[in-house]
Amino acid sequence: LVDACIARDFPDLQGQGEALYGDWFAQIAVRTAEMIAHWMRVGFVHGVMNTDNLSVLGLTLDYGPYGWVEDFDPDWTPNTTDAQGRRYRFGTQPQVAYWNLSRLAQALSPLFAD
Repeated sequence: LVDACIARDFPDLQGQGEALYGDWFAQIAVRTAEMIAHWMRVGFVHGVMNTDNLSVLGLTLDYGPYGWVEDFDPDWTPNTTDAQGRRYRFGTQPQVAYWNLSRLAQALSPLFAD
């Protein structure tokens, strides 16, 4: 699956094995960071950044509930079901993206010897 994704969606990546997979993961991390940075600069709040709502392509899926902060409030979330824990609030989007990338790294770990 990884090889097919790299061949189809990351054709510019060269190499093989662990080096290729490491470069691929780095590209995913960069794309994700850029997406989150763009969200933060315009005040966009995804609302449900579960691991299944982010893509290796550096985009997101399932935008509901989402919104934009009117006045700067790092604790604001459009997700009323997240109101108590506020996991997916505006100010935590970078940390949630990092956590999600960590879960992907964990899933990819069998591809690496060390």
